[in-house]
Amino acid sequence: MPGLDDHFNLGCGTGPRLAHRLRASCVSGGQSVTPIPNQVVDELAGLVPVCDVDDVVKFEPSPLPGATRYKCELASALPLEALLLNAQSDTLVVSFHGALNRETYELPRFERLKSLRETGFSSLYFADPGFHQDPRLQPTWFAGTVDVDLYPLLADWTISAARSIGARRVIFSGSCGGGFAALQVSALVPQSFALAFNPQTAISKYLDGGSSYGAQRGFVDLAMPSLAPNGFGSLESDVDWAAPLGDRLTVLQRYSVPRGNQPDGVLRCAEKDN
Repeated sequence: MPGLDDHFNLGCGTGPRLAHRLRASCVSGGQSVTPIPNQVVDELAGLVPVCDVDDVVKFEPSPLPGATRYKCELASALPLEALLLNAQSDTLVVSFHGALNRETYELPRFERLKSLRETGFSSLYFADPGFHQDPRLQPTWFAGTVDVDLYPLLADWTISAARSIGARRVIFSGSCGGGFAALQVSALVPQSFALAFNPQTAISKYLDGGSSYGAQRGFVDLAMPSLAPNGFGSLESDVDWAAPLGDRLTVLQRYSVPRGNQPDGVLRCAEKDN
């Protein structure tokens, strides 16, 4: 199978000039950010140095081995946060978390870190900025806001990370809402793989526990209120409130046309939107 370098002109390594440029670009508080050993990182990543990214489209992570964190303030003061563990492998595994109980988990959340670290693959973890909008939110599916489409940004950051650390293959992973995000972002990265566990496939059809509209209601009222100006409860039962955003809120529509990635064997695990 072709590697990422066949599609994004990625090399298997970074030359001295590029490495110097990338190190110089990662500056936080006037000091260069130096990676720390991957083995000392926990899921809060409190010990990992944070690099402030001034421009979301100019993400250039360090090519050095070890762990680094990145943070960029998006529109509406939403922080896009990522943790990169460079194990110098040719595969990069990208992890998305799902719903969070805010009484149990702190933000940012970098999920499956311990288990993925043990594989020996490099790994990239995204924390969903949507949870910063309101502590009552549960799943937000990395869908951003009406005005901020996160999926292309997450795809670009992943491509930049793979290019920087010399990874030739990318695997996106997640479960439930994180699986939805994995499928969405993988569709934007040619030749990537998506490994999604019990993913939702259409947000406007998702019923919490198979019967409750609570997750939809919270998402619309708290994260995307312009889709229902009079509140979720005012919507007619036959109205698809997600339709204005097209394939952003439905994997089924995203994959209604051929994509250059490899989601085979995943969608069959999610034939029902539950």
